[in-house]
Amino acid sequence: MRILESGIFNVVNSILAFIQSKTDNVRRNSFILSNIDYLILFFIIATFVVSTFANTEMIGVISFFVPALVIFKTIITKGEKLELEHCNFYLLVYLLICLITNFTSSMPFQSLYGFMKNLIYFAFYF
Repeated sequence: MRILESGIFNVVNSILAFIQSKTDNVRRNSFILSNIDYLILFFIIATFVVSTFANTEMIGVISFFVPALVIFKTIITKGEKLELEHCNFYLLVYLLICLITNFTSSMPFQSLYGFMKNLIYFAFYF
């Protein structure tokens, strides 16, 4: 896949590299942080299991932990970078359009509720 280049990502990646250089020692010395991938896997499996019987709100709560832990892992693991593939760019454009339509909706709270569901599911995908 083709990776998109961006000045914003370069700045964010340089900030991430600085933070990662400070937190890498803590991550390597901590049992939980060094095995954070297993925790992410646990929440992925839990999302699939819960999706068979729970309501949408419960699925959203459990699936929220996956992107939150991945973001946390990206911040603390040395060498991790933000990259955007060309095909995922269009999904982000779709989310931006959904965000704009929330501001023009006649029922903003219901629209925001639906947008937050979309955001959690897309974050789970990414």
